[in-house]
Amino acid sequence: MKIVIVGSNGFLGRNFDYSNQRGFEYLKVSRSRGLDITNDQTKSIILDFSPDIIVNFAAQVGVLSFQNSDANSALSLNNDITMHVCEIARDCEASLVHVSSYVYGPPTYLPVDENHATRPNSLYALSKLTSDSIDR
Repeated sequence: MKIVIVGSNGFLGRNFDYSNQRGFEYLKVSRSRGLDITNDQTKSIILDFSPDIIVNFAAQVGVLSFQNSDANSALSLNNDITMHVCEIARDCEASLVHVSSYVYGPPTYLPVDENHATRPNSLYALSKLTSDSIDR
């Protein structure tokens, strides 16, 4: 099974289990690896890899540190990342796993599940919630 990990050098991507059990093959995508998901060349590399699954961990995480004028560009970047991932998954007919937990905000119960109310409490969390609505 071929799996693309978008945001492979971020917090979640670095902590993902990449063990090659049962023949899993991974393509790690991150800007720090020279593979920007918004770039057409990266899209071609992913399409050539022909993944079965794309896992999206990617996002601009420093949204809190942006000034108001820059916050819109950071929010827009996170939506653009998700749009590109969705488009690539569609083009290669891969399943998409879009990961975000910040959308839930402070939990009202544990463990938090997908039925938990979304209460983003930061610009970053808001950008992830907006991105969640793109891939549905």
